[in-house]
Amino acid sequence: PAEDYVVTPQGIPGAFLACFVEGFGARVLKTHSFPGYATLKAREIKYKGLFPRALVGYPEMGEVRVRLEAFSPILLDDVSEGYRDSSIPGAVFIFRLANLSGKTKRASVAMSWRNLVGVGGYPGAKIEDLRGNFISFEDGGLLFGSTRRKADPRVEGEYFLVAGAGEITYMAGWSPGREDFWRVFSEEGKLDNSSGRGNLGAVCSTVYLGPEEEVEVPMVLSWYFPNLLGDTDLKPNYGHAYNRWFSCAREVAAYLLGKYRKLLERTRAWQEEILRSSLPRWLGVKLINDIFPLASNSFYTEDLRFSVYEAHEMRGCLGTIDQRAASNSIYTMCFPRLSRSELSLFAKQQVGKGVLCDHWNFRTGRKDLKLDCEGAIRHEVGWDHLEGGTGPSQWPDIPPLFVLQCYEYVAWTGDLEFLDFVYPKVKKALEYEARLDQDGDGIAEVYGPGSMTYDNRDYPFYGASPYVASLQLAALRAGAKMARFEGDEGFESWCGQQESIIRRSLEDKLWSEELGHFYMWYDEMAENWRGSEREHDRFSDACFVSQLAGMWFADLLDLGYIVDEEKVRRTLRSIALKNGSVGGCPANIVERDGRMTSSWPYYAEVYYAAQAIYEGEVDTGLECLRKVYRAMHELDRSPWDAPLGWDYHLYPGNLPEDLPKGSPLRRLLDLKEGENRWATWGRWYMTNPASWFALPAIAGFSMDLLEGKLVMAPNLPSSMKKARSLPIFMPGFWGRVSCEQEEGLRVCLVITRFFREPLNFKKFVTKVPHGWKPGKVWVGFVVNGKEVFSERVVPDGRRVELNLPFSISGVGESLECRLKW
Repeated sequence: PAEDYVVTPQGIPGAFLACFVEGFGARVLKTHSFPGYATLKAREIKYKGLFPRALVGYPEMGEVRVRLEAFSPILLDDVSEGYRDSSIPGAVFIFRLANLSGKTKRASVAMSWRNLVGVGGYPGAKIEDLRGNFISFEDGGLLFGSTRRKADPRVEGEYFLVAGAGEITYMAGWSPGREDFWRVFSEEGKLDNSSGRGNLGAVCSTVYLGPEEEVEVPMVLSWYFPNLLGDTDLKPNYGHAYNRWFSCAREVAAYLLGKYRKLLERTRAWQEEILRSSLPRWLGVKLINDIFPLASNSFYTEDLRFSVYEAHEMRGCLGTIDQRAASNSIYTMCFPRLSRSELSLFAKQQVGKGVLCDHWNFRTGRKDLKLDCEGAIRHEVGWDHLEGGTGPSQWPDIPPLFVLQCYEYVAWTGDLEFLDFVYPKVKKALEYEARLDQDGDGIAEVYGPGSMTYDNRDYPFYGASPYVASLQLAALRAGAKMARFEGDEGFESWCGQQESIIRRSLEDKLWSEELGHFYMWYDEMAENWRGSEREHDRFSDACFVSQLAGMWFADLLDLGYIVDEEKVRRTLRSIALKNGSVGGCPANIVERDGRMTSSWPYYAEVYYAAQAIYEGEVDTGLECLRKVYRAMHELDRSPWDAPLGWDYHLYPGNLPEDLPKGSPLRRLLDLKEGENRWATWGRWYMTNPASWFALPAIAGFSMDLLEGKLVMAPNLPSSMKKARSLPIFMPGFWGRVSCEQEEGLRVCLVITRFFREPLNFKKFVTKVPHGWKPGKVWVGFVVNGKEVFSERVVPDGRRVELNLPFSISGVGESLECRLKW
């Protein structure tokens, strides 16, 4: 609901941090609190968010500098069982107090928390069952619990608040106005160890700072809510993954206090890999903050099944295979077992034999076609449960997206057990996709609003679409590679035949030389829809930002060109000129007359920006990413819950009709500029990590462990002739790619983290930089300082392939390739 966009300045009442310095007094370290509490002005607080870390600077208090670093660990090199150390239900608040004077200072920091046991629910169905709630001082900290069962088992649990240094005092069960925290803390800088019946509890740590001494005071807030119920009639209790390792909030707090320094060091490590690299600073910050759905959207069970909520407003939609296509980056790169789990859920729920569905018939213009749905992939794995999605998806982009994500996982991990399991599912999905073609051109038809990923009334696609066709082409090529590995020559041949038919239809029927890009859709059977509720034109000549989504997958997975290379380049330039030319996020669709729709920027980040980087249009690809960064970080200023929809309301229906008078969204109702700069719908959207696919695009890095192939072909912006460090994160290792493009090409990979079995390769691939077309090149290839290849070769276009064995097995190992012409 629109009103859920409103956040009060106070936040959770009674939840705050505070600081006291003897001779100065006390402050609540936020801008709003209870009446009479001394707070800070917004300009006095310096905040930097680098998910999952928050760095906060406060004003100097009585010659004591006050800094805070808060975090909940996420480790991109986590090798613990079930990624335990990235799944801890707790947060650490580290105060750093520095005495800037020549005298000893007494200082205190405190944290107050509200007992939220019994609070939860959904938008429009909130739960607030506080019966039996209590706060008690136990084991050196405050336990927030309840003696009563709650209205919903999911809100049954506990919190624990503890400080890890200094002299500890507390107030358990305080209330503003009576048993009041502020009256005690502001006068003494300590609490009175009292116990009351209120719903708030606070812990205080007091330290003595010698002259010019700095002291670190950690505080931990942990929680333990063991019930994770599926929203079905049977209400299965999956339990949370953290139940495997902890039995109460106190255990969680003890674990964090004992290990917080090491966990913080490892959380900082991957962020420093990004921020100290050759990437623009703004892009590094964007990448770090874009992975917030790891915490806000994850559904992780005690038996280690995993999925991701599409968005909080989607009321429990889990998995969402089309959104997952653009957002699986961080999961497949750094948490591959989670990626395997979610893909397995989709595979196991594939539709079996004997299921017929009513489908739109392009010969009658009515929904009277009986479609054999064997092999269909569901759009989601469940709605707040893992028991199955809502029925066979007839969206034509779903099967190829499933196939491509399976191939991506297998190619990057080399998980042959998963390949053996999923290959029969891949075959059935591609065969089902072929049955969605009704006119013999090989391309599965789209049948109007709500018939694919772009699923609202702004996007009425009909007939053949280059978006669907390109996904089919990439999926068929991936399917053929899996078939070859599995020894299935018949299916490999079928994939090749289907690819030929679809490519011919795409390039002959859907390409417009006049437009310089593909038609958004083209329906040769449009006449059959006359008089139907879905009557439509024969074609749309609008420019669609995702029209060559499959080509991005082909670049990412080094599948080769699935569409004519020149048509790819011209299409990207048209998208840059039309969809990407506005000041805000790139528009999904731009009509020929200039009208444009809203932006779903995460698709633009991969299906346009990352693809443009691969294809040599690096500056325009980075500019697209920068515009999204600007909208989220500089204008909306809340990248940690960024939504799907960015609208300026040119098309009707993009905004809720019941906007309250005070809603900040009302400014959009009369906005005329075509900028797509303002956040509207779908906060906490799962697809934010899409930007991570820019890393392999810029580094030009790919690997395929089925083929034993490694690719390094960096794509640098025009302003950069060399890059000392382009970070890559892949399953089981991190690396830094460096590159020089002066007097030839020198590209090098150094392994900075390695936590998997050795990687064995049979082929190395690099590429001559865009713009060069040498007849022959001299190639030198060096493994760990030893030259293993030195010859002149003839490139295949830009591509240089070396067929020779090499391996990677540890930190510090390196590969270097040099080209001269």
